[in-house]
Amino acid sequence: MKIEEAIRHALNGNAILFLGSGFCKGAMNAAGREFPLGSELCARMITDGHIDVSQDSPEDQKDCEYIAERYLETNQKMDLVRFLTREFTCETCSRSQETIASVNWKKIYTTNYDDVMEVASRRQRMTQRTSVTPETSLADIAGARHAIIHMNGYVGNITEKNVVTTVKLTKGSYQMNNIQDNDWAINLKADIQTARSVIFIGYSMDYDIDLQRIFAESEDMKDKTVFISWKETNRMRLSMEKFGEIESIG
Repeated sequence: MKIEEAIRHALNGNAILFLGSGFCKGAMNAAGREFPLGSELCARMITDGHIDVSQDSPEDQKDCEYIAERYLETNQKMDLVRFLTREFTCETCSRSQETIASVNWKKIYTTNYDDVMEVASRRQRMTQRTSVTPETSLADIAGARHAIIHMNGYVGNITEKNVVTTVKLTKGSYQMNNIQDNDWAINLKADIQTARSVIFIGYSMDYDIDLQRIFAESEDMKDKTVFISWKETNRMRLSMEKFGEIESIG
């Protein structure tokens, strides 16, 4: 599908929006700096947690799951809560993010912890969007057209009690939070099936195998999907091309 047609469906209220970390570009967090993208999250955890990585390989130093486990070896869960809250709470967003938030999306899915879309929506005075995570019961938000579904956890409800179970960051949370094991997988498949277009922004389709399996089961997904990307690698292009058209426009 060409981007013009995908946008037309979105403006008519017939599109699903799927956000990755790249969508945060241009927003500023509660610490007064840009949101951490890619390996930058690991670098900030290492600094904040005073983690000694002198014996770790460069690859291990960029492994969020490993670094999060190392962080909790020498810090308290509450320290991790404070760190994540500071890094993923949005202070200001860009005009582009506000424009995207103004669209009448059928549903918004995101792999991000942050509240950039929530903040952008409020600034556009949109209908209040409900922020939910996969642990939320589908029955609790039945008919909630404007839901923002945070598939890997949400900064708005991170606590000391749930930080290692509901936020998809540590090894334990990855083991406990397999989207294919919950009702949201069925919901996502249904939303893709009924949407006229699916627009991905800042999502590389590179590592999340669980989501790739769900997308692969949607027979006509490639015919209705557009990826908004920027300076993607060949590896990223290979993953995205299986599921839709790539628009490398940032």
